[in-house]
Amino acid sequence: MARIIWREFLVCLLMMLLNALLYCLIGLYLDKVLPRENGVRYPWNFIFHKRFWKNPSINKHLNHNSGVEVNSHDSVSKKASFSGKDNVKAAVEAITFDMKQQELDHRCNKIRNLHKVYGSKKGKCCAVNSLQLTMYENQILALLGHNGAGKSTTISMLVGLLRPTSGDALVFGKNIITEMVIHPLLTSL
Repeated sequence: MARIIWREFLVCLLMMLLNALLYCLIGLYLDKVLPRENGVRYPWNFIFHKRFWKNPSINKHLNHNSGVEVNSHDSVSKKASFSGKDNVKAAVEAITFDMKQQELDHRCNKIRNLHKVYGSKKGKCCAVNSLQLTMYENQILALLGHNGAGKSTTISMLVGLLRPTSGDALVFGKNIITEMVIHPLLTSL
């Protein structure tokens, strides 16, 4: 008699775990498909696409010519005169071997021709226009600009809240369009 009760209890427990897993999968699917204020909305059949199950190559998305090479004798490094005494070169840093290695190891963030256009009643409004930037480890970057310059839009595209109109970016080797995955620490909150 006790054996039958335990067997029924284990079957019930197994069914509850199976139901919890099923509801979790349905919830994750609906979270991707149903529209909401922020974020990217996927088509209803996104799980049947190859690119959802396949890990695309990063080399398809970015050009191998990355970064800006700066020579100290180049016309890019112009001199500006302040108070007639000091000459200051333009604030463009040359790419070092360590920076190139970070690019090869996918330890940097690359933004290539990122573009975002919003539609409004007055027409189309360009929030971010062909942004190109490479951000390396152990360096500080500040996005400065007036209200409406596209700072928040750029960050929203990099973290996956908004889909760019065109262009591409790699965040630590992951493409923001095809490989955006929610970090496990964020799902536990």
